[in-house]
Amino acid sequence: MPATFLTTLERSRFGQIPNLEESDLQKGFFLTQTDIEFINAFHGSMNRLAVSMQLCLVRYYGFLEENWRGLLTQGMFEFVAPQLGLIVDVTSLNEYGKRKMSRLFHLQQILRYLDYRRWQPIIDEPIIEKWLIERGMEHDNERLLLDKLCQKIHQDKILRPAIGTLERIAGSIGERLNEETYKRLDFLWTEDMFKKLDALLDFDTVRKQTLHRWLCTAPNANTARVINQTIEKIVFLQEFNVDSWDLSMIPANCIFQSIRFFVNFGEKYLTKQFLKINFHQNLPI
Repeated sequence: MPATFLTTLERSRFGQIPNLEESDLQKGFFLTQTDIEFINAFHGSMNRLAVSMQLCLVRYYGFLEENWRGLLTQGMFEFVAPQLGLIVDVTSLNEYGKRKMSRLFHLQQILRYLDYRRWQPIIDEPIIEKWLIERGMEHDNERLLLDKLCQKIHQDKILRPAIGTLERIAGSIGERLNEETYKRLDFLWTEDMFKKLDALLDFDTVRKQTLHRWLCTAPNANTARVINQTIEKIVFLQEFNVDSWDLSMIPANCIFQSIRFFVNFGEKYLTKQFLKINFHQNLPI
């Protein structure tokens, strides 16, 4: 996986607030009596409105963009303000937060009230990477992993950092997945197995191709000749004791992805090498 994989448009969507239906407002922007008591402890109607909107955004979405005020809609104001006994509109927050210290203090109080905390790279990244490896063993699609990571952080009540930070973590997990796969299959890596794997890349003068290419050739008919060739391949693989390998610790998707990766890699490598042989020795590939 590349360290960054989102398009500019995709990245921007992670910071947007979708249009909310009435049911969404009821779910995410309804203030309990405890919420109202917390909010009313702040001085001034503008501060109370700002705190209430930030509280709802953090609790419902798990993140708070720097320009969060510009993402609010009139519908959100009309739903939240009456709960506080306020009559306001979208422009009511234009003067809010001119003092950075006030904004930081308000957010700190909101996070404490919601039992949230800020992202701490030194603590969180190792834990998240370990969690991602387990998810990646099941499905290594980087966009899916990023979505799951955002959900995980929200569930753990961690204020989501910049999406680029999480994109980098999800995008760089691929190498760790390969390492984890090799680790779980360490019972296979014997000297005898290495010799057998190396032999797959040797040119077979009887079959006029490498054993790797021979194994990768899929059956294309149900004739006796093709059936006998397939049986021959099965017998060949049994010599590797493939049928007795315990792969229970490797998810089925990971096995498929690994096979596809090595087949593609082998095809590219062998095609390049044996084109040279064919050119110099006129041997069929």
